[in-house]
Amino acid sequence: TIYPVGDEAFLLSMASSNGVLCGAGFEAPAEALYLKKKLAVVPMKNQYEQYCNAAALAEMGVPVWFDLFQEKAALAKWIVSPQRIEVDYPEQTHEIISLIVSNNKFNYLEPFAIHA
Repeated sequence: TIYPVGDEAFLLSMASSNGVLCGAGFEAPAEALYLKKKLAVVPMKNQYEQYCNAAALAEMGVPVWFDLFQEKAALAKWIVSPQRIEVDYPEQTHEIISLIVSNNKFNYLEPFAIHA
């Protein structure tokens, strides 16, 4: 079933799906990976960012197809395949912020300081 992105039916469909076939943008593939869904992508033609995302996803093992009409056999195989890409991105927000603050060599407020 095909649902428009952002629609509540789309979100419920993704949550209950066995797999997600979508463009190679950022949100849908990221959500599918986070939800541990089987994923395959078709990058939009002439969209550089989608090609970059597709290249990164391909390195992770995600199937990337540029023309579904030429990939019918691969698509049929993917539909019945249990393959899922497991990703684990640990929570590192605190560590990243601490690193940025500890390595900050500039006082960005200084240009606004009043010098007498």
